[in-house]
Amino acid sequence: GDWTVAVGNIPPSRLSVEIAGLEKGTSYKFRVRAVNVLGESPPSAPSKAYTVSGSSHTHNERPIAGPYITYNEAINETTIMLKWTYTPTNNNTPIYGFYIFYRPTDSDNDSDYKKDVVEGDRYWHSITDLQPETAYDIKMQCYNEGGESEFGNVVILETKARRHPRPPLVETTPGPLEMEGSVATVPRSSDLPYLIVGVVLGALVFIIVAFIPFCLWRAWAKQKQTSDLCFTGGPAPLSSCQYTMVPLQGVVLPGGHCPGEGALLPHTDYSTNGKLPGYCLS
Repeated sequence: GDWTVAVGNIPPSRLSVEIAGLEKGTSYKFRVRAVNVLGESPPSAPSKAYTVSGSSHTHNERPIAGPYITYNEAINETTIMLKWTYTPTNNNTPIYGFYIFYRPTDSDNDSDYKKDVVEGDRYWHSITDLQPETAYDIKMQCYNEGGESEFGNVVILETKARRHPRPPLVETTPGPLEMEGSVATVPRSSDLPYLIVGVVLGALVFIIVAFIPFCLWRAWAKQKQTSDLCFTGGPAPLSSCQYTMVPLQGVVLPGGHCPGEGALLPHTDYSTNGKLPGYCLS
């Protein structure tokens, strides 16, 4: 119904107020506004319904028609947003709020329904703590002190799928072939032994390839040094004369002289016949 001012000009020091003149057996909701020289503030949220004790000629009947869901959307993997309207059908019967029931679509058990309560005249609600990528049946009722209304329309909506984070890529230094456009791959743990063997073999091949030019250079340097020793500038010097002593055993030197220009050398040993044999130096 319409909102009416129950009490005005309440001093800011007062935090409670008594409202008189209410009808017995009738339910009321209350809200508060702040006022200053600039004007009024927006109203607060409505309170829950309070029923004045005592008998009354009128009694609110339960609402007949339920609310009608006009909008539904899956916000994320665990939340669904709803909006609805409500049109009373029995003499403008007041309502206190709404019940929202929901369960997974693949369930046939009514006990699986969960219930959210929306108090007051709010016409939207977010259902949270749902399962990702799951379809739900959703229906609503409104209520007052007389009871609950019939169920309104039923909607089926599926939550969004969970977003799985991508695994981090292992950064590797691309080789020459990979730089030309090949796609970098993530090494697996089973490839580690092959990777170690490949690194060792590659290091050995690199050492061999680097050692071959060094060996060739050493062989060339040694051959050049030998050539320089064999082919010098001048002829080899002549050796000095060699003198050979040849003993002339059993030969009698006539007159004790050597033939030609040879020189006679005496021998320190004496023969048995008392003659001194000699040697010729040629």
